[in-house]
Amino acid sequence: RTIDYQDQGAMPAATVDDDHDATVMMVQQVEAVQASALQYPVLEGIDGTLPDAATRALKFLAFDALGRPTVGVPVADSSADVRLDLAASTGTTLIGANAHQTQDEVNKERVSPKRIGAQGDNATDDYAAIQAAINYLRSIGGGILDLGSGPNTNYRISAPLRLTYNLKIVGSARILPTVGFSSSVSFPTYVTGVPQTYGCLAYFNDGTHADDPNNFGYSGLDIDRTVIFDAQYHENAPVGLILEGITNYRIDAQFTQFQSIGLWIKYYCWGGSSRAYVTNCRTAFLKLGPASNGINLNGFTGYGQADTPTYGVIVDGDNNGVDLSGSFIEKTVNQILWVGFSGPATISGVDFEVCSGIAIHVDGTGTVGRPAGPITV
Repeated sequence: RTIDYQDQGAMPAATVDDDHDATVMMVQQVEAVQASALQYPVLEGIDGTLPDAATRALKFLAFDALGRPTVGVPVADSSADVRLDLAASTGTTLIGANAHQTQDEVNKERVSPKRIGAQGDNATDDYAAIQAAINYLRSIGGGILDLGSGPNTNYRISAPLRLTYNLKIVGSARILPTVGFSSSVSFPTYVTGVPQTYGCLAYFNDGTHADDPNNFGYSGLDIDRTVIFDAQYHENAPVGLILEGITNYRIDAQFTQFQSIGLWIKYYCWGGSSRAYVTNCRTAFLKLGPASNGINLNGFTGYGQADTPTYGVIVDGDNNGVDLSGSFIEKTVNQILWVGFSGPATISGVDFEVCSGIAIHVDGTGTVGRPAGPITV
């Protein structure tokens, strides 16, 4: 202020009134800060300065014999000591977590569709929510899709789910089609390259590698055996799950009531395993190939009903390293149909029961004119 206030009589100027308001507000702000601060009685005259940052790091605030602020450490193995250990940079190693992840980051890698709006009530169309959860996990490089659990956790979907790499699906839940389920999933054909359309509840196809024999696509797909794919014989979902262009996969899910095939491990799937439990499919429990290698089916189970399906397992085309050891196949017309060049392969310790037709049928001609084998039975 460059000049003094002027005496204008009994009524103060508006300028003076504004200045008083500003002063009062500043005092109120200081009072608010002081109210939330540690305060010492004025007459004690104590210096309340805290120790420097290096001295007080990972310590508790304490007071010395004169009442001045200092730092202290808790008793070894006390609850306070444990809290300090967890707060340290190495604390997450004590609980088996990634030392470079916050809890928020861990939570981001495990997603429930119900957090995105899915109901799981066996009536609501939950396709958009489940697919959104899968797409989110794909955007962060993978994670866990937790479907939850409970006898009444049933997700209805109106279109096929597109799965992603580095995805694990867990939970005791059932995935079923809505009444109006429609499928228009196109897959490239191995020989001609012309896309073909299949109806399925879920599929993996990265869109770039599945028809390229020199590129084996993406890695990592894991589905627990507690997850159930149930088509209820819907005509637009004749297949449960179709895989193309995936390596290092594990499919142990349950598949039931499909017009055609429960699980189809199709083009260029390498180094995978399946202990899937498949029931009541009308063409085959499982179809392999063409052009998939290193498939371990140890513990696979297929269980039919009244001579259904026509085949237990169909191995079609150029497939190498197929191991059907330890599988169980029951109540089919024919148990295994082997078509085309496939080898080496192993069928050991397989339990065939109630087969009204042929247990193992090997057709060695194939589409490329090469024999099947060696097949060890």
